[in-house]
Amino acid sequence: MIRHLLDINTLLALLDPAYVFHEAAHRWLEREPEAQWLTCPLVQNGVLRIAAQTTYPNRLGSCAEVRQVLVDFSRDPRHAFCSDDLSLLDDPYLLHPAKLTPNPSNRSLPAVAGASASS
Repeated sequence: MIRHLLDINTLLALLDPAYVFHEAAHRWLEREPEAQWLTCPLVQNGVLRIAAQTTYPNRLGSCAEVRQVLVDFSRDPRHAFCSDDLSLLDDPYLLHPAKLTPNPSNRSLPAVAGASASS
């Protein structure tokens, strides 16, 4: 099964009908109906903070309202939560910097988030 760890911009595009890439994001998901969508605390926090801002062009509501939008999105059977229990300050990650920033000559090494998502 293919698993995609969504970033903040992609999740905003999926949730915000006025987002410039809203339709493109939905077409992308439709092309992979068997794919699983992952979110993590960092992405959920980012979407909550951005979409609830009064200065966000298409504010999705208060923090409580945006939280509910995220809860509803997370109820989709294709969604999975990717816990966030590692720190980039931990020695194993700093000792292997290729895990943090993939080398263009070696695309087989996953990024840290990708490694979590694929396990």
